[in-house]
Amino acid sequence: MKKPEMLDRLVENALGFLSQAIETLESAPKFSVINFYAAVELFLKARLLREHWSLVVTKSPDWEKFVSGDFVSVSFDEACTRLDKIAQSPIAPRARGKFDAVRLHRNKMVHFFHAGQDSEHRVIEDIAIEQLHAWYELHQLLLQQWKDVFEPWQSELAGIERQLQRHKKYLGAKFDALKPKLDEIASQGQNVYSCTRCNFPAAVMIEGGVTGLREGDCLVCGAFNKWLSMKCPSCDEEGILHDGVRFSCECGCSLEERGLVDALDETEVTKDDYMDNPYPANCGECEGWHTVVCREEKNLCVVCLDVADELTHCGFCGEASTGRLEDSYLLGCGQCEGSVNWNSRKDD
Repeated sequence: MKKPEMLDRLVENALGFLSQAIETLESAPKFSVINFYAAVELFLKARLLREHWSLVVTKSPDWEKFVSGDFVSVSFDEACTRLDKIAQSPIAPRARGKFDAVRLHRNKMVHFFHAGQDSEHRVIEDIAIEQLHAWYELHQLLLQQWKDVFEPWQSELAGIERQLQRHKKYLGAKFDALKPKLDEIASQGQNVYSCTRCNFPAAVMIEGGVTGLREGDCLVCGAFNKWLSMKCPSCDEEGILHDGVRFSCECGCSLEERGLVDALDETEVTKDDYMDNPYPANCGECEGWHTVVCREEKNLCVVCLDVADELTHCGFCGEASTGRLEDSYLLGCGQCEGSVNWNSRKDD
């Protein structure tokens, strides 16, 4: 079996588990959780397989055993570590947290699940919300960061997105119960917008650290929403940049990460201070490389939309970054390994 064929089968299995998880939410919620988590793990392993088959094996890789299925695959934590340290394509902390929540829920379901009649609707509602959140993060990975790997399956992923729409009916009753409270919040002058996860108009938003930035929680599904209103570089009208690098404008303009950096950075560089310009800098929140721009004299990440007041420089590689970089000369930053690991590799 060749590597492309193995990747095809792995992704097809992941899509199958996802579809089955959605189909069995009502009839078999326990297996819905188990299948959903299996799909998440398979997508992470598919990304590792694209890098090299040995990264999927936990120890002592052996090609003959691998193709025959006689091996132990990496755990969730190990897969995340290898994606970061070897594939150089780390999963952002927020996404990893959502996937880990599914993993823990899966373990609970396998060992302790028993739903009585009174709690069944609540259990299904909780699972629906959890899967919507995890799918949002997984979808962003597959369509953005890992687009070059999973582009052949775009139509299948779109089908999963359509299937998941049925999950939102379980949130409808919750929205109806919260409607009087949401109306009261709006009447008091607070902004209530449609949630980017569940699409119910239940996200109570406040102004962020720069003009046009809004953030807040959805009262229906609990998702944290964050977006930036920005002028479209194509038509000059207002468009919306969602965290996760999704810029949308009615003119159809679509900007990738580098285009957003160029559009949002307000740094004025001259020939005299070009070498001292720290932008674009790295993000200490999502570990984005050169995703932080200067906006209204603050530091804005175009990926996660985090706003920071200051930049710090790594003591080893010199890269500018938001967040604290204690002992960076020894331990490095999100973009380098520091002097300790560097010297140990040289000694090897």
